[in-house]
Amino acid sequence: MGAGVMLTSPTREKLYYVEEFCFKPSDKVSNNIAEYEGFIAGLKAANALGIKRITINGDSQLLVDFSNKSYKPKDEHMAAYLEGVRKLERCFLGMELQHIPRVDNKEADDITKRASHC
Repeated sequence: MGAGVMLTSPTREKLYYVEEFCFKPSDKVSNNIAEYEGFIAGLKAANALGIKRITINGDSQLLVDFSNKSYKPKDEHMAAYLEGVRKLERCFLGMELQHIPRVDNKEADDITKRASHC
């Protein structure tokens, strides 16, 4: 399982970041956990590069709910992920999340597939 992040500058230059996650077979890994892992990986990469304002385009319903601040964690584990995102959010002067259709997110999906070779 992995995450693929594509950072695009205001001048349309692209930087690709891939992170592979190797969970144990006994770990219960839901799609939401994978989404959060990818989201956090992308925020950490952007922060490490000194980015201060960020717009995140994602095809996940989780991101839509998060951006609307309507996401309520189902358990302590998911609450910890949400807290991790909130903590990273404070590193930016501005952060906006936008939902895009999966068909319009093919490049990021392709990067994610390349990261998923564990």
